[in-house]
Amino acid sequence: MGRMPSSTAWVVGVTPWRSQKPTPSPPKSGATGGSPMKTITIRLPDVEAAMLVEVQKKNRAYRDLQGLLINQIQTEYQKTPQGRPAK
Repeated sequence: MGRMPSSTAWVVGVTPWRSQKPTPSPPKSGATGGSPMKTITIRLPDVEAAMLVEVQKKNRAYRDLQGLLINQIQTEYQKTPQGRPAK
């Protein structure tokens, strides 16, 4: 295996729908109905990128970083006053 670049970028989302350029994998979960989407780029140092690869081998949830992040955001949002259902 060759040497990895000094940092690795992972794209977790996609660009806004109207100006969207082709992406290697379409979103699997999250906003639906043509909602605008934002791009989040994560830059990882080599060591953490290698660690992520190993974690992805053991934990299926980490294979879909976008879905993992969306679920975490939704879970945390439900804990806020805006995310709690009205009584």
